[in-house]
Amino acid sequence: MAVDKKITELVALSGASVIGASDLLAIVDLANDETKKITIDALRIALGLDTMTMASGKGLDFSADTKGIFKGLESATWWLNAQITNTDSPLGSSGGEWELQVSNANSAVLGSNIVTEANGIFTFITTGSYFITYTGLFYDSATNGLNSRLSLFSDIGAGPVQIADIRSGVYAATAYSCGGNFAIIKVENVAHTVNLSFNAAHATSRMMGGASGNGPNITFIKFADI
Repeated sequence: MAVDKKITELVALSGASVIGASDLLAIVDLANDETKKITIDALRIALGLDTMTMASGKGLDFSADTKGIFKGLESATWWLNAQITNTDSPLGSSGGEWELQVSNANSAVLGSNIVTEANGIFTFITTGSYFITYTGLFYDSATNGLNSRLSLFSDIGAGPVQIADIRSGVYAATAYSCGGNFAIIKVENVAHTVNLSFNAAHATSRMMGGASGNGPNITFIKFADI
C-alpha cells in the first residue's frame, strides 16, 4: 500500500531505484482544473525519448531516435591528413587528403555518414538542416609572417558562395596560427555541396594537416529533417 508523505518528510525517503513502469509523477491539468498521474515510462515515450540509451563511457546516445526532440540528429567529422602548401581551392583538391573519423573514439560518426567527399568537395547524402563547423591550422616560414585565409563555400548549383571565413593573425617569421568558424545551412537538394578553400599569403604558407587528426577538420551535424 502506498504511503502519503508530507513535503517536509521527503528528505527522509530512501534512495531506492526508480521503477519506470510503475512509479508515478503527478500532473496538474490547469485547463480542466484537475490532477492526473502518469508513469515515468509513459512520460518518456510521450516526449519521444523512448529510444534514448546510455553507453558506458560515451554518454547518451540518441542515434536511434526517430520521433523525439533529437530526431534526425547525425554527425560526421573529416580531418585533413596531409600538409597543403600554397593556395588550394578546394582544399584537398588532389584527392585522398580528407579522412572520415570513424576509428577515433573521441570523434566518431553519429548515426550514418551524412556526406561524401571527393577532391575536397563535400556532397550531402540527405536533405536537412545542417550545422557546419571547421578549424584551420596555419603555418608560414616567410619573414613577413602569416596572412592566409580558410573559407567555407556553399554551392546549390549556381556556383560557390562564401558563407564563413578564417584569417590567420600572427605576423612573425616561422609562425603558427589557428582559428575556427561555423555556418548553418538548409540542404534542400542532394546536389548541394560545400568546400573549404585555402588562400595562402605566400608560396611557403601551409595548412597543417596530418595523420593525428589534430589539425584542420570539418564537422557536419544534421539536426533536423525538412
